[in-house]
Amino acid sequence: MAATEQLHPDDRPPEPGARRGIPRGLLWALALAVVVLTVASWVALSNESATKDDVTKLGNGSPGLDHTDTDLVGKDAPGFTLPSLTGADIASSDLRGAPVLVNFWASNCGPCVEEMPALEKLHKRYGDKVKFVGVSSGDLSKTAATDMVAKTGVTYPSVWDAAGQTLMAFGTYFLPSTYLIDADGIVRYQHTSGAVPMDELSAALDRLTG
Repeated sequence: MAATEQLHPDDRPPEPGARRGIPRGLLWALALAVVVLTVASWVALSNESATKDDVTKLGNGSPGLDHTDTDLVGKDAPGFTLPSLTGADIASSDLRGAPVLVNFWASNCGPCVEEMPALEKLHKRYGDKVKFVGVSSGDLSKTAATDMVAKTGVTYPSVWDAAGQTLMAFGTYFLPSTYLIDADGIVRYQHTSGAVPMDELSAALDRLTG
């Protein structure tokens, strides 16, 4: 007598009148598809929340802000008083009377490292015509902020905002962010989508100092 082939219950022909279930292989395929789609969606959302045109996001963002930065051009610049990395506090009210360039950065921000030496060149070019201020945003360690200044070679004043509250007061939480403020405290230019184009910034500075 020939040996009877042993079949998995899912592969046996259905009994007369019985309803056949979903094949086991199809169940595995469906489960795998669900897992792949879930992982892909998670990665996409993570990348969207972490980056924006090659910028660094401060912490996990602020619940009060979305991904659309506030347009401050033509409006009063938010005021601030922050400790200098080298000494006494610096207040924005003390900077009135000349154009001011405010650059927000952090020691863990790659684009900031690339941008700051170029800003230093502009600082030397414009001299006393424009006041430059760098703001360390979100660096919990003052030493890390000080080391960043030394690494990039900037000589203009830098202040420390450990919680990043000043950056968020300007309506964004992306780094680097750069604002150009006129002598009356009105924002005339802003760039919050990565390292600022130096030719564009120079043109804006020329308009204010010309």
